[in-house]
Amino acid sequence: MAIEIHEKIESRRLVAGDNPSAEMVYAITGTTNETEALLTIHNNAPVLFEVDTLFLPRDREFDGDAGLAKGGAEMPEGWFAQLRLPFPTDLE
Repeated sequence: MAIEIHEKIESRRLVAGDNPSAEMVYAITGTTNETEALLTIHNNAPVLFEVDTLFLPRDREFDGDAGLAKGGAEMPEGWFAQLRLPFPTDLE
């Protein structure tokens, strides 16, 4: 089975607070291997996310550890990945 990646409907959520960010959520199917899932999200998720006139870069230190979870009952042979895109701290 080929590995596929799909952005989930609840993706692109904006988070306010001390560390504002945008979050993107993906479903990865076709593998039960964590390394393959990490490589798929790393190689296929966009590196920039546009919010109005801002372009937010994907976390540079993203390694998937905090954002990768098994699909569970919803997707037993797949993974969910969550990417955090922080807002710049020098906005005026």
